[in-house]
Amino acid sequence: MSVRNNFDVAVVAAQFQFDGEVLDYKPFGNGHLHDTFLVRTGNAHPPGLFVLQRINHLAFKNPPLLMENISRISGHLRKKLASRYAEEELARRVLTVVPTRDGRDLFNDDAGNFWRVYVHINNTCSYDVIDDADRLYEAAFMFGQFLDLVGDLPLPPLHETIRAFHDGQVRFTDFKESAAADCCNRGTQAAAEIDFVFKHAGLFQRIPALITDGKIPLRPTHNDTKVNNVLLDSTDGKGVCVIDLDTVMYGTALYDFGDLVRTALSSRAEDERDLVTVFVEPARYKVLVNGFLAGAGNGLNEAECAELVFGAEFMPLIIGTRFLTDFLRGDTYFKVHRPGQNLDRCRRQFKLLESIMENEDLLKAITMDAATAQRARAV
Repeated sequence: MSVRNNFDVAVVAAQFQFDGEVLDYKPFGNGHLHDTFLVRTGNAHPPGLFVLQRINHLAFKNPPLLMENISRISGHLRKKLASRYAEEELARRVLTVVPTRDGRDLFNDDAGNFWRVYVHINNTCSYDVIDDADRLYEAAFMFGQFLDLVGDLPLPPLHETIRAFHDGQVRFTDFKESAAADCCNRGTQAAAEIDFVFKHAGLFQRIPALITDGKIPLRPTHNDTKVNNVLLDSTDGKGVCVIDLDTVMYGTALYDFGDLVRTALSSRAEDERDLVTVFVEPARYKVLVNGFLAGAGNGLNEAECAELVFGAEFMPLIIGTRFLTDFLRGDTYFKVHRPGQNLDRCRRQFKLLESIMENEDLLKAITMDAATAQRARAV
């Protein structure tokens, strides 16, 4: 997805309320959508480092409403956590937005770009892939806890920052249209993957049916629970803060658990080409489900717990379908760094889905054991 890129980072950074001089900046992170920079300042308060982002306003159509969501969520989290942490530590537990010189939470430059700044949370790190079981548990716990903390977010409802973000029926329709149009003549390269989506099309209907039947509730959810969206303490590996709140909207717990599993169940990279190496690792799944349920406490009902494995199947399907759709459209949404990367991402998702389905009974048994243990702890 392309946005206008005629900007000067130093000029943009100067529009925000840093007490000190902007000394330097560098690209930061590896997100698919935004352009992100780590800014270093001198003699500033709060001191040190800041995260400057150019919001991709082609993905997020209304940045002011996006930031309104984030301000509400961050404020709610700060209130919920205030009794647990002293002020200095609380500042590490919740994202802090740095205002512009005129007191807004966004700067809109002359080229139409929208910019924001967060205080960098020091002595933390994130991982695209986590091999250590303790750190994996911490990441899962943090997402479960986030789900619990935002569960009582007061009205009004959150804004929908990306339309139909995890709506399987909409994403399937988008896919069908892209496959039929084949505007970039890539359909032949992806023939097996196109057939795969049509074969599993029925899965797109299941979560809407569970919601309509009243079995699982809609609730505020993160909706982008990749493990690199949790900051862990650099010293002890404990969970510190859930970040990237752009997609916090109403959804289901199945989305958050499913996306966590999608990104963390296999230790292979998102665009892994050697698909033989992509498969269910039951020990990792056990860590993930135990951590997630421990963090969520008693926040999930029995139906949600029973359907968690389906969430783990649904998210690789819908994200894989989105990667495939973008590949067929010419890589217009997700950032790519080489030809065919979106197709490789798609194939990796579908291979994981196949492995989860093959191991479904085992994963359901692990999930029920974890849910039973969590209920016993809560008594």
